[in-house]
Amino acid sequence: MNFIRMIRYGKNIDSIDNLTVAKNGAVRSEQELPELPYAAAVNKRIYDNLVKQNPFVRDIRQELEEWKDDPSHVVLQLEGSRQVGKTTELQKFAYARYDSVIFVNLADDVYDFMGFIQSACTVADMESYCRRAHLPHYINNRHTVLIIDEIRNSSQAYNAIRRLHAGLECDIIVTGSYLGRILGSREFFLPAGTIEKRYMFPLSFREFCRIYGRETLLDSIDLFGGSDREDYEELERLYGIYSRIGGYPEVVKEYLRTENVDTCYEVVGKLLTTLKEESGNYFGNPRDVEIFDSVYREALKEMCNEKRGTGKGMIETITSLTKSSTDLLVNKNEIANAIIWLRYTGVIGMCDLAVDGDMRNIVSSRRLYFSDCGIEAYLASRSMLDITALAGILTKPSQGGHAGSFDTIPIYTVGCRFPYR
Repeated sequence: MNFIRMIRYGKNIDSIDNLTVAKNGAVRSEQELPELPYAAAVNKRIYDNLVKQNPFVRDIRQELEEWKDDPSHVVLQLEGSRQVGKTTELQKFAYARYDSVIFVNLADDVYDFMGFIQSACTVADMESYCRRAHLPHYINNRHTVLIIDEIRNSSQAYNAIRRLHAGLECDIIVTGSYLGRILGSREFFLPAGTIEKRYMFPLSFREFCRIYGRETLLDSIDLFGGSDREDYEELERLYGIYSRIGGYPEVVKEYLRTENVDTCYEVVGKLLTTLKEESGNYFGNPRDVEIFDSVYREALKEMCNEKRGTGKGMIETITSLTKSSTDLLVNKNEIANAIIWLRYTGVIGMCDLAVDGDMRNIVSSRRLYFSDCGIEAYLASRSMLDITALAGILTKPSQGGHAGSFDTIPIYTVGCRFPYR
């Protein structure tokens, strides 16, 4: 009926070849129309372009496939720090596995997605929004995926997830940076049972080896010296690069382009500058931003101090270091708040300590670690640090994942020492 109205009243369509409208309103075809796989061709073209610009094969793809195949049909919430590749990988996955992709970026809501959210979230409302936003025609089935990016910008959109899930048959994915912090505020309602959370990290060493076609070598290497000397040397060469530049996709792409660590550090520096600027939106005053900026720089020194066995607690050490490196008078509570925010950004994590291996005797937040060794190396290159202590930090196994968690989590640095030195 909507199609007939568009033809009758000239809305959106001026004319259609081979179609006529009878007096009774029936639409007839003068000849059989060919079936054109237009949507599939468009999706493939977009996917090929995404892969060309971002060729890395990420481990998160397997987790996305598992979620899609899960019959529970819950909403996927993908979290991760800035610039780890969340949006890119979601788009690659979506255009490869779905017939129709509805992508909404709430950081630039030009076509009033919020107006749709504030309505009944019906199929008709979704169809209307897609027409208004020049998106593909909405088809209400699981061959369609709705991706809502930067959902942290709207508590209303996040709070409507349950209504969206109930009103639409399509798959739904939400994502954004800093979700851990904002979801703890009173404005956000957590739709328990409706969402499945996954977390994305910078490239792991395994993913880095995959870029160079050495993932199989990494998996098959004999850790007790039984492999060929050349194999150990090749992995050690790759690890030497990875430990200096880390796994942020833009940094890795810069190294592949230039093979210059200094230009990679320029990219890391811009990333940290963006982090500082965006974090300013979540602090009460400029003083808090300056404290935050000092804390992650001094955290690396704390890690070296802790390795030497100073006996001081983590927060006490960083408080002392921050006082000595800035003109600010800071206290432990301010430092603790800055560290908590760093955890939410994904830059730093904290480990608990089981005293003498006793899981009933846990000291919380005993040690810090950086989620990316490239950030560690960048900060170290601009600080006066003991090189042996720094080397120990960069080559130890990283605990990764959410701090304070006992979940099974990825390893982002390789802690083994290669046999032939």
